[in-house]
Amino acid sequence: MKRIKHMFVVASVAILLVACNGSPAPGEAKLPQPVASSQSYQALPLSSASIAGIRSNYTIVKTDTGYIITDVTGVTAPKTIGKVNQIVFSDITVNLNVGANSQTIPAADLQSIVELYIAYFNRLPDADGLNYWIDQFKAGQSINTIADNFYLAAQQYPTLTGYSSNLTLDQFITIVYANVLGRTGATAPNAAELEYWRNDILSGRQTHGTVVRSILVSAHLLKGDVTWGWVADLLDKKLALANFFAIQQGLNYNSPQESITKTMAMVNAITPTSTAGALALLGNVDWAFVEVAVTPTITAPGTGGGTTTTSQPGIPSECLTQPTVSHVGPFRTYPGDCIVSYKLTTNEFNALSNFDRGNEALSTPVYALQDKITNYVKGHFKDNFDTIFYIWDFEPKPTNAPYGFYSRKNSCAQTQCSKFLGTMTIPFWNDGIRNGPLLHEIFHQFGNYALPTTDAYHWGFSSVGGQLGGWNSSRFSSLGGNQYHAAATLPFYPGTSQSTIDSVSAQLNAFSEYTSGGNSVPYAPLELYSMGLIASSEVPDVLIAQSPAWIDRSKGNFLATGFTKYTAEEYGNLMVAAGEVKPDMAKARRSFRTLTIVLTDKDTLQKTTSDLITSSISQFTKPAFADEFWAKSGVNLIHNFWMATGGRATYQANHVTDFRRLERPNCQLNASAIVVPPGGVVQITADCAPAATGFLWSTGSTSQSLTVNPIVTTKYSFVGSNLYGASDAAVVTVQVEPGYITPPSGFTSQGGLLWTPISTQLLTYDGALSACTTTTFNGQTGWRLPTQLELSGVIGSGRLADSPNYAWTSSVVSGSSGHYILGLRKGDAYASGGPNTAAFICVR
Repeated sequence: MKRIKHMFVVASVAILLVACNGSPAPGEAKLPQPVASSQSYQALPLSSASIAGIRSNYTIVKTDTGYIITDVTGVTAPKTIGKVNQIVFSDITVNLNVGANSQTIPAADLQSIVELYIAYFNRLPDADGLNYWIDQFKAGQSINTIADNFYLAAQQYPTLTGYSSNLTLDQFITIVYANVLGRTGATAPNAAELEYWRNDILSGRQTHGTVVRSILVSAHLLKGDVTWGWVADLLDKKLALANFFAIQQGLNYNSPQESITKTMAMVNAITPTSTAGALALLGNVDWAFVEVAVTPTITAPGTGGGTTTTSQPGIPSECLTQPTVSHVGPFRTYPGDCIVSYKLTTNEFNALSNFDRGNEALSTPVYALQDKITNYVKGHFKDNFDTIFYIWDFEPKPTNAPYGFYSRKNSCAQTQCSKFLGTMTIPFWNDGIRNGPLLHEIFHQFGNYALPTTDAYHWGFSSVGGQLGGWNSSRFSSLGGNQYHAAATLPFYPGTSQSTIDSVSAQLNAFSEYTSGGNSVPYAPLELYSMGLIASSEVPDVLIAQSPAWIDRSKGNFLATGFTKYTAEEYGNLMVAAGEVKPDMAKARRSFRTLTIVLTDKDTLQKTTSDLITSSISQFTKPAFADEFWAKSGVNLIHNFWMATGGRATYQANHVTDFRRLERPNCQLNASAIVVPPGGVVQITADCAPAATGFLWSTGSTSQSLTVNPIVTTKYSFVGSNLYGASDAAVVTVQVEPGYITPPSGFTSQGGLLWTPISTQLLTYDGALSACTTTTFNGQTGWRLPTQLELSGVIGSGRLADSPNYAWTSSVVSGSSGHYILGLRKGDAYASGGPNTAAFICVR
């Protein structure tokens, strides 16, 4: 196997460096060429037409039957040729297949392959070489495998590439920074950056190939950054010229030496603002010839040209600008334009102070308050925010409040859905953004909603070892007799001595089943997969302890009867089974935007508070390593979002006032779905905030409320408008079900069953079972606890009253005497035993 792999690498380097159609470079042995791929786009066998002249002296025009080659010098007459695969000029060969072939793979994957040439060799791909790697990708090779093959191939030509078999990791990273980021000399990677990527490779989290891809992704995310935006601009220019040269023009130099040196020279002539120097080296260009349209690319000078690209300009991450207005509706703005505050009434602020997540009477008003403010955001700001970060103006946090919590608002599994996903709440201002648990709360929008662990929503007793808990597989050991020891991931700031690392590791030698070390822990591979940022093949298998029990939590020692192994693919399938969306790198979001809102009792935040939050959110959203004052906490490394994702994704929080609306109302109806029997009467009421002054229903009614009695299922739409002419729409479906019995007040009808109101009393399973079977509800007996499937169905229907509680089901947890409890908001399940208490709802 090693011999075969080596031969493949040697063959590959011919494609990478000397194309397919020439002699080897001077001093190099002739390398074997790959067998031509037989893809469906190749309607003809390999065929050529030869022209006795240089490419720049001719134009090529494609016709229905072939091509017309015209000598622009007028020395020879135009020549008509049939359909061929390539046209060979005296200096350049034009590949006429690569354009069509490039359209047979996703554009993102095509861009990834092109960028590997830039990253490893700082050169443009030639058309034949690119065509080969497109075929390899279609034959099953992943981009990561191709990237690793590029690295191995690069070592075969050390004098040209700078790579060699004895290259240190720091030297490797330095070359990639130079090729991808254009960072050399004073802007070369510093010690912290070198150590970051070096540790990623040494730990096995990444390979040489995936590090290159991560740096490429991070380069694009710097677009528009005040300090580093030129890096993304330079890479965009290189990519545009590469697409133009290899795909749009289909070019290969006939001389292998020129194929290397000239394409390297062209790349070196590119600047962040211009490709003119590179085009001058290419010579006269046949601008009219376009084998296939591709973006980004280069357009002809004088045609509005330069680089054309589909990417949108970014916004600087640092909070350096001034807000354009002092207020956006009820929201106060601050210097830096990265945060706003919202003033609460005395009663509302007291509700935050008394918040207790375990007490429904004290938590429900706070949830409702933040939902109300979220609706105000939708009315005053455009739909440009993925999340809202709520920060409470307390220090320290209220006594009974958790350190943070997440509220999911939109799973986005539908065909159409808003950009907004949910809210993260940090109930104190100094400094949950920096120390945590902000990374933890952000990840809750992605999981855990499927892996069968001991702790609902978290990784529990597992080897995930990320923001939602679990241990690091490298810190796991068996103690014998079904006893085990495990500890969490423990990152250190670059430059920390080994003796200090050993000492601290010995002290911090345990793990939690539901949390981590705050923002000191990066996202684990399974978490990155859940976010769609890496492929399932990059995720180590996860072990979940069976029947775990703590021996000594403080030491990380526990009992387990065994372990169940899950692959990332299996986890993805579990997500689908749980009604979630399976991670997909092609569809994953890699750039997020948040609105940071400080809830306060003041008209204006104290300057120390607003300055600290602004500084911290600026560092947290920086698309690069955070500054040392923020990233270093003793010997610990504090991660911002970019660092935690390994440079794969970013958050933005700036230019808040650029996204304001002109007082657009946000309108909601009193239900999103209503069920009635045929002819049943129902009243639908609209509520708009800020208040609307005009109302219009699809029936023509102009009242705020609409009364209907449909015979068949009917959809009713509503539009509310204000004095500014801004409007918002809402839709409700009234579902007509023959045989549907309108339930008594407080009761629910669904699935042919009648459901009691949700209990306010929390009971054990036996207590709940007794309450259902012995109590008369609505003058009726014969009630019972629902099964897990039944309760999940009624929760999913949206017909239950909103409740933060969990409720019992009669479904038994496999292998135990416990029963499943479901969350009445999201239907999330966890196993519980006899001593636990929960709400109950009865059914008959």
